[in-house]
Parts: sequence; C-alpha cells; structure tokens
Amino acid sequence: MFVYSVILFSALVRVTKMNPNEMIVVDTGEDSSDDSDEASVEHDVSGVDIFVATSEWQEIKPGQGIPRGLHVRINMETGKREAKLYQDESKDSTKNRYDPEELKQALKNINDERKADSQQDSNRFRSIHELKSEFEEVNTKVETEFEIIDRLVLAFEQLKQEESETEAMVNILVNLEYYLHKYDNAIDFLTIKGIDRVLRPSLNASQVPELQQNAAFIIGSAAQSNPKVQIAFLEAGFVQSLMWKLDSPISVEVRSKCLYALAAILRNFPEAQNVFFSSGGLEVFSRVFKENPTENLNKIKIKMLTLVQDLLDERDNLDESLPSAAERKIQYDKTDLQDLMKKIRLVPGVQMSRSIGRVYTRSSRS
Repeated sequence: MFVYSVILFSALVRVTKMNPNEMIVVDTGEDSSDDSDEASVEHDVSGVDIFVATSEWQEIKPGQGIPRGLHVRINMETGKREAKLYQDESKDSTKNRYDPEELKQALKNINDERKADSQQDSNRFRSIHELKSEFEEVNTKVETEFEIIDRLVLAFEQLKQEESETEAMVNILVNLEYYLHKYDNAIDFLTIKGIDRVLRPSLNASQVPELQQNAAFIIGSAAQSNPKVQIAFLEAGFVQSLMWKLDSPISVEVRSKCLYALAAILRNFPEAQNVFFSSGGLEVFSRVFKENPTENLNKIKIKMLTLVQDLLDERDNLDESLPSAAERKIQYDKTDLQDLMKKIRLVPGVQMSRSIGRVYTRSSRS
C-alpha cells in the first residue's frame, strides 16, 4: 500500500473513524520549515461507506459515516436511524402560516359538519310531541290498568241489556279477574262501584251459570289478603249470598267457585266469620255432607272441612304480639266454634269426610 504523506503547516491530519470528512489538526511542535517531517494518515478511508444525504429521510446503515450538518432521527415505527440534509425552515416559515381566510373556511366547514350530524340525529330520533301526534293519528292510546278496568265495567253494563251477548260478558269477567287479583286494582274496582255494576248482577244471574261462576272467581281473587275488599264484600252481603249458592242445586263448578270466594272473605276476618256462623254457615256445610257423594262433590266437602280447620287454627294460634290481637280475641270469643260444631253434629261429618278423603285419594291414584 502506498502511504501518502503531506506536510501542512507542521500539522498532522487525522481522519476519525466515525467521521471521515472531519479533520482534526494536531500541533507537532516542530518547525514548519523542516521538509523532512511527514504527516501520515492513521486510517485507511478507502473502504469506509459514507452516507450520502438528500432532502428525503434515508436509513443510516450500520457502520456508515455521517457528515456534519444533517438532520438525524430515530424512526419510531421501524426503530432505525434516519438522516437527511438540513433545511433552513426560517426561509419557509411563511408557508406554515395560515391564511385568515383559510381559518374562516375551516371553521365554517366544522359548523357545517355539526349541522349535518344534528340533522341526522333529528331524522333518527323523534321528539315526544311528534310521537304524541303520531299516536293520535292512528287513534292509539296507552291505557292504565285503572282505565282498562273502568272500560271493562262500562262495556259489561252495556252488554247487560242484550241477552245474546252472554259470551262477551263472560269474557269481560275473565279479563276483570286477571286485573282484580292485584291489591290496588281491587280497591280501585270498589271506587267505581264494581260490586253493584258487575258482581251483584252476575252472581244473581241464575239462568247463566257461567256468569255466576266467574263472578264468584272474581270475589275470591279480589278478597285474598285484602282487608278493605273483605270488608266491602261483607257489607255487600256476599257471605250470605255465597252460602245460599252452596246450598242450592246448581252445578258443582259454580258451588266450587262460591266456596273459594267464601273462604277468601272469611280467612283472618273474625267479624265475617261471626256473620257466617250466625247465618247458619255450618248448617249449610252439614247439609252438603249429607248429599249423595260424587267425585266432584267430595272435593268440595274436603275443601269445606279444610276451611273449618283453618278457622279453628286461627283461634288457637292467635299472635298476641299484634296490636289488634286483643280486639280479634274478643271477636273470636263471640262464637264458640267447637261447641257449635258439636251442636250441629259436624264432628261425625268430619269423621265421614276422612273416609271420603281416603276414597278420593285412592281414586286419584288409580
């Protein structure tokens, strides 16, 4: 290899490894007039790869020398170093300035986009006034349960005048039972005089047992654990009416619903129980027990004895911690139920019912 030596004002030129274009001047301390001194290049630069910069970002390969004055960065996407020629941005600073007219246009475009979005929302969602007007156009009205009950009662009154509309009246009673098993709805039914407008005429429709049966079903459903309704039904005389239905030669289906209604009024209501006992309720039960037994009638007899047993349990298991316990005890004591059962000979009937229950149980299993 040919070693090229140069004497430059008594200075030794060194070429750095990382920057071959950068030269460092080192003072040798010798007289510059000595032509025999030599400055030798310590590194051979012929094989060094030099980075050639342009105005575009380029990747810096490992081992490449980087000239001075370049913009160098690390590409965050690739993780590699890149460089390009330095550009004086002060000369192009005017290009980065926004024209006021352009700003106004940009703001206008933003407002236009917002208006377009709000227009889309208005097309997708309708206001409450628009919904109301559309419901009025199709003659649609959302009814409360009270309004439905009131409408059914009014329709029942209108149909009473036409004997041929019995089936429609029965359907109304079926719908009323669905609503009146709810506590508040049953009380609302009383406020619109439903007893006189619907229940009493239906219960007295002796020629239409379907009306009697569904009316008794409504009475039982509405009176379940509802003291206000129980009082109203007692005052309406339904205890006596239901007793007479049980003692009359009507269908077993109607008698079964009447017993269901009577039990709903009597349970946990000692005043109604006293009316039942004083009106001959146990005597009615005794007469039913003497009827010729059938499978359906035996079911009614068992339910009667279950009711009597429940009334006995109420007296024996009175919760004295209740505020009304003292008053309830006074009302219970008005009737000695055990003694009354002996007088009307219901105890033999109870023994007979046990055999009835065994027969019914066997027939059900077979």
